[in-house]
Amino acid sequence: MKRCPQCEFIYPDSDEACDFDQTSLVLVAESEIAAITNTPARPALSDLAATHSKKFENRKSRKALPIAAALGLVLGIVVFGVYFAVHRQMTSPSVAQSNIVTAQPVAQAPSPSPSPSVNESPSPEELTGPASNSTSSNSKTSTSHTTTSLGPVSTSETGAKNTDHKVILLTSGGKVEADEVWRTKDGIWYRRDGLVTLLKKNRVKAIVSQ
Repeated sequence: MKRCPQCEFIYPDSDEACDFDQTSLVLVAESEIAAITNTPARPALSDLAATHSKKFENRKSRKALPIAAALGLVLGIVVFGVYFAVHRQMTSPSVAQSNIVTAQPVAQAPSPSPSPSVNESPSPEELTGPASNSTSSNSKTSTSHTTTSLGPVSTSETGAKNTDHKVILLTSGGKVEADEVWRTKDGIWYRRDGLVTLLKKNRVKAIVSQ
């Protein structure tokens, strides 16, 4: 600081002369100024600068804390938003795939296969129609003889007796004496004592007269 030696008015270091009498100012110590003004000595400028810098740093740190908190909050929101978006993109394909799986139509029950066509085979009556008729007629014709000729049949002896006896030689070695013998398509017929009997052709070896 500077002081006017005449009026002892205090001036800053930038002034060179007193404003009242234009006297040149002189440098004085802070202790002299404190003694003149009865005020305690002020700290040095370096101390003031250090104190001011500390206060500035404290204020700066105090201001930086809310700013840092705000930045941290914003950064956390951004990170959460990015994570949520990525997670949503990752889960959306799986959800869509599950929806596709659930939306698949229910498999229809297999339609019953057409029953194989059955060719109607002719009935035994149709197959054996004419043949059976002819067979039945033949069987009737043959049975008309066989039913009456398989066993001995009694006949009346009203006609004149034939004294010429016949002997039927059998293939088994035996022989049969008969009053009368005749041949038919069914076999060999013979009559003996009024009974008519039929022999198969394969059983008869020969017929001789006696």
